Amino acid sequence: MRILLVGAGGVGGAFAAIAARRDFFEAIVIADYDLASAEHAAAVDERFTSAVIFAFILTAVLSPALFRLAERTFPRLVHAVARIRGEQRSAPIDAPRTRPRLAILGFDHIGAALFCELERHSPALLERTVVVDLNMRLRDLVQARGARVVHADLANYEALRHAGVDQAELIVIALTDDQLKGIDNLHITRSLRADNPDAMIIASATRGHQVAGLIEAGASHVYLWPAETAAGLLPAIEAALGGELTEYVRRHEREHGPPAERCALLG
Repeated sequence: MRILLVGAGGVGGAFAAIAARRDFFEAIVIADYDLASAEHAAAVDERFTSAVIFAFILTAVLSPALFRLAERTFPRLVHAVARIRGEQRSAPIDAPRTRPRLAILGFDHIGAALFCELERHSPALLERTVVVDLNMRLRDLVQARGARVVHADLANYEALRHAGVDQAELIVIALTDDQLKGIDNLHITRSLRADNPDAMIIASATRGHQVAGLIEAGASHVYLWPAETAAGLLPAIEAALGGELTEYVRRHEREHGPPAERCALLG
């Protein structure tokens, strides 16, 4: 019996170690995209040989580009086929009734805090705001305040179009790369800029070296949230060192409200 073992990781390596103590097979080829891993697993027995899976490597390299191409091409093909068949495509069920002025992508701590500040200082804007996130446990609370909520993955560009993000005047990416899965601010920004050339886009970064790439990808502004947090904390530090912290706290609460009451959406 000849065996092809695909994958030389933990399970594959354990299988090879156990098989080396058996005599029911003639040879085993251990294949993996990492040749070093395959060779390491094959070294335990002279009946084992290693191979690299080039098809997997090609797929890993090309898949992101092909997915991006498909995201851009599919809507055009759908509309083209509809025109050929003489059909009038209706708007998606979740398509916006009016063009949103503001799109907030992501509704974790930053997005929720931003929404509360908007409610306090620019409540009229909420009626022209769309919030997009995959996990919207606060959906009812957000909608009760006048904003539109769309449950969607930020990596799903077609869903973002249906939400009207491609028509928004201002788009804020309110999630950091550490919070995103399968995508990052750079790729979101690049896609948003391609879909909405006239929009102002505010992207998020956690490290300074990310800023230049985001600007090049099309961001109008990048907020480096650790630096922004530090800038917000500095006045309190200066007031404390100057013996004026009590007055600073009073003034701050008059302007922004008590911290515990500032944002019900933060819990």
